[in-house]
Amino acid sequence: MSIAESYRFRIDQVLPSFRMGDAIGLECYYMREAIRSLGILSDIFAIHREEGAGALPMHEFLAHDSHDRIVIHHFSVGCDLPYHLIQSKAYFVLRYHNITPPQFFEFPTLEEARATCAQGRSQIPFVESFSRSCWPVSKYNSLELNCARFDNTEVLPVIHPFERLTRSPISPELNSKFDQNPGINILFVGRVVPNKGHHDLMFYLQQIQRQITSRKVRLLCVGMINEYYFEKKLTEVARYLGLTISSSRVPTLAADVIFTGGVSEVELATYFENADVFFSCSDHEGFGVPLIESMFFGIPVIAHDSSAIAETLAGAGLLINKNHPKEHINSIVQLLSDEDRHQQYGRSSLEGSKKFAWDKLLNQFYRVLESLPPIQKRNLTFSQRKSTSSKVDLL
Repeated sequence: MSIAESYRFRIDQVLPSFRMGDAIGLECYYMREAIRSLGILSDIFAIHREEGAGALPMHEFLAHDSHDRIVIHHFSVGCDLPYHLIQSKAYFVLRYHNITPPQFFEFPTLEEARATCAQGRSQIPFVESFSRSCWPVSKYNSLELNCARFDNTEVLPVIHPFERLTRSPISPELNSKFDQNPGINILFVGRVVPNKGHHDLMFYLQQIQRQITSRKVRLLCVGMINEYYFEKKLTEVARYLGLTISSSRVPTLAADVIFTGGVSEVELATYFENADVFFSCSDHEGFGVPLIESMFFGIPVIAHDSSAIAETLAGAGLLINKNHPKEHINSIVQLLSDEDRHQQYGRSSLEGSKKFAWDKLLNQFYRVLESLPPIQKRNLTFSQRKSTSSKVDLL
């Protein structure tokens, strides 16, 4: 008889929108599979669901309601979901992924993002009021919460098999373009919105190009594009800096700055495979998944020291203050042009990636599950079941 059958017990997850293509959606999937591998019933409930992704409609959530239920609430944006959850009898765990401060979206066409972020920030005390435990994805995130009111608070990194991307096939067509257009490839992965700092990256690119003239140096910006911000802001920045710019799923590598838009996993793996350095000028990250992906590829990381970035890197990259470029440009150029220094930072990335290995993350997840009072009251331990981690489907 399984744990679920013995105790009429289940662990579910809820979130506003479930998509397998974003970091939170993927974490929900892997958490669900890890829970099911322990013999515990588990489902994902969402208001908006990607068709065929395996989540259940939110109206079915209360059909499973009971005191013998733990619900992991993924909170990252404002919406009406919390007002429905408060009706439940379940034991709620707040999974706080961080909510971007709304001032970062003070730009036309980003009014909806600004409003939902403002709503989410205002809802934090309300969500805390019915949550019994809390799992922020970083210590930085925990500082935004009143952790004293929870039964327990456990910092838990994003649960994701980061090494899986390194085993992905690469795109022969895209890879051949890099072979035919050699140069230094500076990569950034993230949505093209103001707080990600693409305009700062373009400034640094210009400074780097002035010092490295023997090779083509290009900036690769991979991620969904806010077209208005791109057209009204970034094209103007490029023109002012004298940089050529390309915006296409099929990149023109002769340009200085290439914006790819959204890409497939195979294409993303190809960009990582061809990157010489990962460079982030983001002003706000609650964790920073692309930083970890870069480390697994052994790519040296340069990053603006903001929000949770230093915590995530934990010494595995070159931290800078992007607002003082004169203090850092020589170090960046040296990293790009000195093979020994480049390899040193590459080894540092690989070493830093070890703490995010899949087995380690699963063990952390099982440990924080064990720490929940409803689990402890049932005297459940998962230590003898951790060998099942290899059975968790990695897609």
